[in-house]
Amino acid sequence: MNDEYIQLLEKHNIDYSNASNLTDKQIVEEYRNCDIVNFCSTHEGFGMPIIEAQATGRLVVTSRISPMKEVAGDGAYLVNPYDVSSIRNAYIEIISDAKLRQNLIEKGLKNIKKYQVNNITKQHLHLYQQILQ
Repeated sequence: MNDEYIQLLEKHNIDYSNASNLTDKQIVEEYRNCDIVNFCSTHEGFGMPIIEAQATGRLVVTSRISPMKEVAGDGAYLVNPYDVSSIRNAYIEIISDAKLRQNLIEKGLKNIKKYQVNNITKQHLHLYQQILQ
């Protein structure tokens, strides 16, 4: 994070952390130490943090744009990443609704199954078989 962002966070008394060069084990621990993963990106190649967060049973707030919405499936709260009030409202709703939180976590855990190695392998095999026919 650059100095400008750090100054803004401190000015508004926002508790934050910023870690880099983490091992896989440390990454998992970072997910486990949080309540909500905020991934309101406006441009991604895939969106691996969504899957990683869901795999650790964490709530995900992410962008209602591709590829995030497809990667997240029904297991995330989708927001307009260009609209602060959309993101803010997501947090208000998630914090105040225990049933919503549990539903998103359960759907996230279900969503990650489609990204497991054996499922991806089957999809590739099926594709190759179609090409060869």
